Amino acid sequence: MNEIKFACPHCSQHIACSSDYADMCIVCPSCEKPMTVPVLSAGGTTHPEMCVVASLPAPRQRFRSRVPILDPWTEEDWSEHYRHVTGESPNQAPRWVTVLIFVLLSPFIGLGLLFIGCAACN
Repeated sequence: MNEIKFACPHCSQHIACSSDYADMCIVCPSCEKPMTVPVLSAGGTTHPEMCVVASLPAPRQRFRSRVPILDPWTEEDWSEHYRHVTGESPNQAPRWVTVLIFVLLSPFIGLGLLFIGCAACN
């Protein structure tokens, strides 16, 4: 098996693969970027399997994120936003819930007061 040895043009990782992959597109095992396996020519040498193809590494580029950096809100920020939008505290029950509870419990409170009054009379 003849091997082709070369360096990844993106990350300079040393790669050795079968000569059957010559002129085919492969993925670098290190940086996972696509590249073409070079074709070796004997070039007058008596041992073509000894040829090493060297490639210069691609110049390093600064990473620039296309995603904007998010500023996460704290619990206080969320509470302030909720208070600003709704006019209520986020931990406070809505007003209609308080009224509903009072309306549903008022007959029981009235009956409780009635029984306490009757018990005091006896």
